[in-house]
Formats: sequence, C-alpha cells, structure tokens
Amino acid sequence: MKQKSAFVLVVVLMLILSGCTQSQDSDASQESLPNPMVEMTSLEAINDRLGFTFDSLPAPATDSVYYVIADTIAEADLNFEEKAFTIRKAKRSEEDISGVYTQFNHGQTITDSRGNTVFYQYNDGAEGLATFSTTDYDYSVYTAENFDLNVMQVVVNNLF
Repeated sequence: MKQKSAFVLVVVLMLILSGCTQSQDSDASQESLPNPMVEMTSLEAINDRLGFTFDSLPAPATDSVYYVIADTIAEADLNFEEKAFTIRKAKRSEEDISGVYTQFNHGQTITDSRGNTVFYQYNDGAEGLATFSTTDYDYSVYTAENFDLNVMQVVVNNLF
C-alpha cells in the first residue's frame, strides 16, 4: 500500500510541476509580434506613409525623432525650451491617441490661438498632457516632467 501511495504521489507531483513550465511555442509567438512603432527619417516620410504629417512643429526644436505608430498615428519626439515632448497626430476618431494613462490631479480647458478647445491635464512639478481636435485630426502633446502651462501652450499653438 505504501508503494502504491508513493507512486501516486510522484505522479501527481510530476503533473503539477509539468504545468509550471512555459512551452517553447508561447515564447516564439511572443517574440514574433511586430513593433507598431516604425522610426521615420522625416516629416515627408510620415506623409508618404500616412497621407498626412505635421504641417508645423514648435521651433527651434532639437533632437527630433519621428515615428509612425500602427500605420495610423504620426509621432514627433523633440526637445523645446529644454523640455522633452511627445507630439501625436491622427485622423479624427473616438480613440485616445496619447498613449498616456496617468491619473492627473489638475485639468483645465483653454481655447488656443486658432479657436480649438484644448484640454490640459497635469500634476504639479511633473507630467502634463494636452489633447485637442480639429475638423480632421486629433492631437496630443505630452511632457513627462516639469509641466509648464505656458510652454505647453506655445507647443500647442505651433502645431498643425
């Protein structure tokens, strides 16, 4: 009886332990997922890919890097007024294009220089996000640190 119990216990342990390992197939499928962000060489390259681009960006900007995300969103990462910004533009939809999931403590709506209603959200001394839409496009502007409403408004007023 002891031998039979020991054998059953060993079999049960083997079954439990075999369920704890990952299969090689699941690792391979995770590695083959494509990155939705594709770096682009210029604003013109974004336009060639999406059929639209940023008509203007804040100047003078430095360290600009451009991306297309999932063949639907144009992104420009740049530095302006010694702050890093991520700027996105997409054809108008109900989707949130910002990619920002931070809970913000403050929010206010301000009309920009072109009459667009811009929603600014921020945390004191930390990150900030501006989102707005025009007739045809959605925009988001994000900075990860040291949010400054005045600088953010300059960036927003220089987009299109």
